[in-house]
Amino acid sequence: MKKTILLFLLPVGLVFMFTRCTDDEPLPGLGSPFTIDYGEKVQLTDGLSIRFEEVTTDSRCPCEAECITAGQIGVKLKITTNDTELLKLFTLAGYDDLEGAVTKTRFDGYLIELKDVLPYPCNGQPDKPEDYKVEVLVK
Repeated sequence: MKKTILLFLLPVGLVFMFTRCTDDEPLPGLGSPFTIDYGEKVQLTDGLSIRFEEVTTDSRCPCEAECITAGQIGVKLKITTNDTELLKLFTLAGYDDLEGAVTKTRFDGYLIELKDVLPYPCNGQPDKPEDYKVEVLVK
């Protein structure tokens, strides 16, 4: 009886071992927006990686307020390819024509664009850096 159970469990165990579930997410691809949490590093293709380093400023007008200006948010992203590294400050505004806003950069043949920074400030949120995430597009 014990041999029968063992002979049954051994193949079942092998099946589970070779078909184990993984929580690995696919790598973000070029041309599709993806999000990066604060402090997270995302590995893309060909040795390109982007790390969300810092929120330098967030003066965006909160959703429940009426402000004279829309404000802006500044974030630093560390972009790395092979042995080359760039620490870049990006800025987004509440409107498209903010003079001096930097939403895109070219680096080592890639165009990196900051699409959005979330969450948008409402009811005093976000209140700590770990709450932020950026939406990035790489072409």
